[in-house]
Amino acid sequence: MQHSSVVYTVKSAYKAIIGEMMGSQLEDTYVQMWKIKLPPKVIILLWRTMSNKLPTGENIRKRNIQVQNWNYSCPLCGEGDETTNHILLSCKEAVRVWNFVTRGMNYLFLLPENIKGTLLTTYFDYG
Repeated sequence: MQHSSVVYTVKSAYKAIIGEMMGSQLEDTYVQMWKIKLPPKVIILLWRTMSNKLPTGENIRKRNIQVQNWNYSCPLCGEGDETTNHILLSCKEAVRVWNFVTRGMNYLFLLPENIKGTLLTTYFDYG
């Protein structure tokens, strides 16, 4: 019998538990996503956003990719790490875009803290 050397950590246990609880729910979400009547490039952006697969500074750094003359901060504002949440929600330039887009709507629009949770609860009725 062959034994594999697997290292168990709190993080891997957490991922396993959450994966079991959320796996089918997220899987259903991704299936639903492709049924939305939007251009494929928009759906791909949604998928990459929810999967944290956008080529942000944070994700590039996690993959140990070195980019010359870049400190992985937001190229638009320079004030924060370039994360998915930052570039889509908290960057001052993103806030300006959201304010422009929501101008004229008759309700108070508050930007959420987390883009994935917001997409799940707003568009796919989860959370």
